[in-house]
Amino acid sequence: MKKMIKFLGVIAFVVLIAFVSCNTGGGGGGGGSGSGGDNNTPGGNTEKDPPAIAGFVWIKPGTFTMGSNDPLDSGASPPHQVTLSKGFYMGTHQVTQKQYFDVMGVSITELQTFVSGISTPSYGRGDNFPIYFVSWFEAIEFCNKLSVIDGLTPAYSRNGTTDPSGWGPKGSWAEVIIVSNSTGYRLPTEAQWEYACRAGTTTAWSYGNTANGDYMWYSSNSSNMTYEVGKKLPNAWGLFDMHGNVWEWCWDWYGTYGSQMPKGNDPTGSVTGYYRVMRGGSSLDVDARDLRSACRGSGLPSDGVYVGFRLVRP
Repeated sequence: MKKMIKFLGVIAFVVLIAFVSCNTGGGGGGGGSGSGGDNNTPGGNTEKDPPAIAGFVWIKPGTFTMGSNDPLDSGASPPHQVTLSKGFYMGTHQVTQKQYFDVMGVSITELQTFVSGISTPSYGRGDNFPIYFVSWFEAIEFCNKLSVIDGLTPAYSRNGTTDPSGWGPKGSWAEVIIVSNSTGYRLPTEAQWEYACRAGTTTAWSYGNTANGDYMWYSSNSSNMTYEVGKKLPNAWGLFDMHGNVWEWCWDWYGTYGSQMPKGNDPTGSVTGYYRVMRGGSSLDVDARDLRSACRGSGLPSDGVYVGFRLVRP
């Protein structure tokens, strides 16, 4: 992980929170087709699909090629076949500032006060703007709290409890585990994120091999600001802002593809680590290749200057 996220070079006062591995080391670039599953089309609510949930798209199970051998996607190599044996719902949008406040009772202005070195008052504020300044710890806390509100069984547990108030200091939350057969909201695994982002494609971005600002916010068209979710075109599976606007936390510890990654179906990333995976790029990234489908980012779970998240659930 040699390269810091590009926006750190643009915004000099941003703390060193994360490293991007898609350009010089190590949210579709370069991967080939998997067996059959690359052409799966989710949604549609056939008689075998669950009923629709507002704000979510049903993603059917399938097999795809994760990663890329393209030099622009270094850190995403070697490409490897991944099977997701279970379907899941994914949020059509990144979690918004209003949604975060409604669940956590904390505004983005208050979140900013917990991030050292930030002097700019706003990268974009409003009910329908994506939340940012969110740590990985705060994202999983949000998941459990929203699950309780919606009458679902929370997905995350530590020390035998799913109540984050009993988890102790956040620095120890690395020991949080996923509750088997829970029905609640959670962060996508890195494999789920890339599978959903690609939407059956094997191209650099989910819409093709040429950067196109109609689908994504990045520094060339964003004035280094965030924008309301859903203002760009969605991918083929109805997911908005999979490229740009804000980086998105995933569940996984960051690890290099290959020896550090568990084999088999439904991968959940490296078994240990120091950084958590981020995907998708942001509107501060000066190079559109940082927003490619195979591009991988990472950040300390306690930080999150320009990072938000979207939800999945079974």
